[in-house]
Amino acid sequence: ITSEIGRVVPLFRGATGKIIAAYLSEEEKTRCLAVQKKLFSNWENEESEEEFGEIRKAGYSITKSEVDDGVT
Repeated sequence: ITSEIGRVVPLFRGATGKIIAAYLSEEEKTRCLAVQKKLFSNWENEESEEEFGEIRKAGYSITKSEVDDGVT
């Protein structure tokens, strides 16, 4: 699996983005969500503070097919 140079992916999608988002302050998260809504017109924020809390507790994030089909 590879990614294209310049490909734009929502910050809160995929394990990498979610682990970063889990440690953002509320102010930074709010700002990032506003930018994502502008970049991705069909953006729906499905993540919850509970999910981010679980990520912080575990120290990692696992996602399935959130960015690329078939990738975990």
